[in-house]
Amino acid sequence: MKRIIIGLMLLFSGFLLSAEEYVSTLLHSQILFEDGNPVIVTDDRGWVDVAKTDLSYFFRTPTAHSDSMRKWRVVVTYMDENRTGQTTLQVRLRGEGYTTLFTLPWNQVQSVPSNVESNWYMADRMNPQNFISQCSARLITPPGSIQPGKIYRIVLESWEFTPVKENKTYSYNDTLLASTGLIRPMGQQNRETAKGAADDPYSALKAEEFSLEFVEASLYGDLPAFYRALDNEIHSLSDGFNHSKFIINPPEGVNSAWSMEDYKRDYEYKIYQYDEYADLFPEWFAKDRDWTPDRRTFLFVGNKVKEGAFPFFTQEDLLVFMVRQQEEGWKVIARPQI
Repeated sequence: MKRIIIGLMLLFSGFLLSAEEYVSTLLHSQILFEDGNPVIVTDDRGWVDVAKTDLSYFFRTPTAHSDSMRKWRVVVTYMDENRTGQTTLQVRLRGEGYTTLFTLPWNQVQSVPSNVESNWYMADRMNPQNFISQCSARLITPPGSIQPGKIYRIVLESWEFTPVKENKTYSYNDTLLASTGLIRPMGQQNRETAKGAADDPYSALKAEEFSLEFVEASLYGDLPAFYRALDNEIHSLSDGFNHSKFIINPPEGVNSAWSMEDYKRDYEYKIYQYDEYADLFPEWFAKDRDWTPDRRTFLFVGNKVKEGAFPFFTQEDLLVFMVRQQEEGWKVIARPQI
C-alpha cells in the first residue's frame, strides 16, 4: 500500500506540463452553409444534413512552418429559445477516411441569431480519400426540451499555430488539481475513518471498466453516452460543491485517426481505491465541505502519457474523475474542478 501511495504522489507531483505560447494565423475560411431560411434542428431528430462541400483547399494547404499545428473550427450563426436549461450544438464533417466533430459552448438562451465559435479540432492527422464532405448538425438539450434551434450560417476556418520559442514549465499542481495542494502530510484521520471496511477488488474492476467507457465517449465526442455516464449532480473535488451535470462542458472529440486502442497503448491509467487516495488528499475530507468521497467511490487517473508516446488527448481534465455505483448503475460523480 505504501508503495502504491508513493507512486501516486509522484505521478501527480512529478508530471510536468510544458506550456508553450503560440502565434495564430488564419489560413483559410469557407462558407459551408448560408441561407435566409434557417435549418431547423431539434434534439429528437438527431443528425440533420445541412450541405455537401468540397474541402480540397483545406486539406491541400500546407502550414508555413514545420513545427506548426493546424487546427480547424466552425463559426455558426445560430439561435434557440430553449428556456428549460442549457443547450449546445454540434457540427460534423464526414468524408471518406475522416470525421470531424465540432461542439459549440453551452448557452442558456440564444434568442437572436449570434455568431458562436466552436472548439478547436486538430487537423494534421486526417487521411482523406476524397475531399467531398457531408456537413451535418444536431442539437443537444436537457431531457424534455422541445424548443428547436435555427442555423443560418456555418463557416469553417483553418488556423496555423506556430510556437514561440520561449518555454515555460508548470507543475501539475498548477493545472488540473490546482486547488488540492497535492503534497500534504499523511491523513491519519482519514485512515481511521476508513478503518473496518474492506475493499472489493471486483468493484474496482467494474469501476475501471466503466471509467474506460467514459473515456471512450469523451474520445469520440459521443455526447449521449457522455451525459448518460454523468450523475445528475457532479461534485467538484476542489471545493466539494455540487453542480448540475448540464453545466459540464461537452467533450471536443479527438481526431478520428485515434482510437481506444491508441489510448490504452499511449496512456497510463489506473483506478485508485479509498485507502489509496484518502491519505493523499486530506482536504477532500474536511468537515465543512458539502461532499466528501466514501469507500464506494473510486478515483480514475488516466492522463499520464507514456514515454515516447504522442499526447493526442487534449482535454486532460476528462481523464481524471471519480466514479461510484449508484442506483441507476455506475456514474461519474466528481471531477477536479467545475
